[in-house]
Amino acid sequence: MGTDTSRAAAVTPPPAPSGPLSSTAQRNTSINVDPAIMVTIRPGEAGEAPLPTIASGYVAAEEIGRGGMAEINAAVQLAFGRTVAVKRLLHEITDPHAIRWFQAEAVATALLQHPNIVPVHDLTVLPDGRLQLVMKKVEGLTWRQLLHPDAASAEQARALGLDGHLEILLKVCDAVAFAHARGILHRDLKPENVMIGAFGEVLVMDWGLAVAYGDHHPHPAIPHARTATVIAGTPAYMAPEMANCACDHIGPRSDVYLLGAILYEVLTGSAPHRAASVKGSIALAKRGKVEQPRERAPE
Repeated sequence: MGTDTSRAAAVTPPPAPSGPLSSTAQRNTSINVDPAIMVTIRPGEAGEAPLPTIASGYVAAEEIGRGGMAEINAAVQLAFGRTVAVKRLLHEITDPHAIRWFQAEAVATALLQHPNIVPVHDLTVLPDGRLQLVMKKVEGLTWRQLLHPDAASAEQARALGLDGHLEILLKVCDAVAFAHARGILHRDLKPENVMIGAFGEVLVMDWGLAVAYGDHHPHPAIPHARTATVIAGTPAYMAPEMANCACDHIGPRSDVYLLGAILYEVLTGSAPHRAASVKGSIALAKRGKVEQPRERAPE
């Protein structure tokens, strides 16, 4: 049995979206940019020393997530005394491509005001010139944590049951349909990118690979699917046209495939293109070859 590669990130950075860059952002670097890491945040630990003020009007609290390109901190918004989540690129990420993708994520998420999409509050510039995306801080668990629970989440997962998971999927579908109606694709839908809040709210997160499609041009900062000439996304869920970089065929059906891949995981316990390596998952995704659910999970 192979290892589940559902958490694998993109293997090659996509080209940068077009649009203006600040002079601070136009520094070059030799870092190999991997934008999907930016949308696959791992849990982090807060440092012992007090964190600095991260921008005028916000004071940092603990770190709540960190990936290969970005970090997420809880922060207090001084004007209201409320806690928010702030996402910013790491200090060493100065590549203009990464900065443009960060801008695109911020704009795409802000344009999609929907009950099942994480709300964006602000986009600010830090004193060191880095961009900072201010969002709602969601208290809860990822859908992945409920599909594959540990001891802490086992009771909540049992209470959810199959019907509960299908209700979550319907709400994710509502959010995706809303985005498609506005010309935006997500391209990295997976249980890890869906949060279930403390009140049962379902929020689609991490729009860092979002692109426009067809004749839609929702904002100059958002790149178009026709520029998707490299593999980006999560191979274990990926649609064949995404794995094959068939940019002329990437559209709403690509996200629908990802939704189907999530349903497959709900029913079988694992993502469809499961393999022992990222390369193996990509090969399966390219062929669109999926083991029958009854074969994967006979019970």
